[in-house]
Amino acid sequence: MAQDVFWGRVFRRMPAFRGKMRLASIVSKTFLNPEKERVVRLANGLTMKLPNLIENLAQELFVQGSYEKELVDYLLNHLPVDGVFLDVGANIGAISVFLAYQRPDVTVYAFEASANIIRYLKENISINKLDNIRFVHNAVYSEDGLDLYFYSPSGKFGKGSLAPVFTDDKEHVKTVRLDTFCQEKAISPAYIKIDVEGFEYFVIDGMGDYINGSHVMPVIIFEFVAWAEQASSAAFVGAAQTRLIEAGYKLYDFDEYRKGVANPLKDLITAGSRELIAVHE
Repeated sequence: MAQDVFWGRVFRRMPAFRGKMRLASIVSKTFLNPEKERVVRLANGLTMKLPNLIENLAQELFVQGSYEKELVDYLLNHLPVDGVFLDVGANIGAISVFLAYQRPDVTVYAFEASANIIRYLKENISINKLDNIRFVHNAVYSEDGLDLYFYSPSGKFGKGSLAPVFTDDKEHVKTVRLDTFCQEKAISPAYIKIDVEGFEYFVIDGMGDYINGSHVMPVIIFEFVAWAEQASSAAFVGAAQTRLIEAGYKLYDFDEYRKGVANPLKDLITAGSRELIAVHE
């Protein structure tokens, strides 16, 4: 534990530089037994339980003190007072727990498909005494009540998917549509983050009431990875983007949009990877 605290402080006090994460990986393998789970106290007072220090998500939390800081900062600054945020593919809560901790006025619903991972999400909610975040053990999909396999590698806990692209290890999970969930909870989300390893189209297709204009249109931030969407059995690569455009959304590169220098995408992104933001204007 003392080694964890020491090296965590050392890395978080270091300025950003090329190779910092690689150096941290070498130190972890040498001094910290990266395969064991641990509880890490972060600089902002948040405590997070990590399954290991092997997965990139855990390494970034341990070394940087946060995960996807630009996204978290954007949401902290743009979520409306008393707003509702949906985190689809919440994993251990690296984004949703941060938001709930720093914005106690916001209500967060964190969806995670893996029973192995959701126990860490539940614990991270509990140890930080958060009462404005609810975990939901379902795979968000285009149909309700399906019993699907979820494939989640034990070490690389950030790589779970409804397709066996990272591992053959599988568990059963029930599906839910966001339309159904929001109707049952009587909520209207202001922002939705989707990170489901290529299955973004199926999440978006299951929220037709919201993206077709019968409710306040949420801002949707989602990850596009070409090979992952192809592996998901979506109709075609770019299907998630097309579904949103058909509903009247404009798509932007997230990094450019948060800096205020973005123009709407003119064409579908069909190769490589990109974090996108969909805004109904």
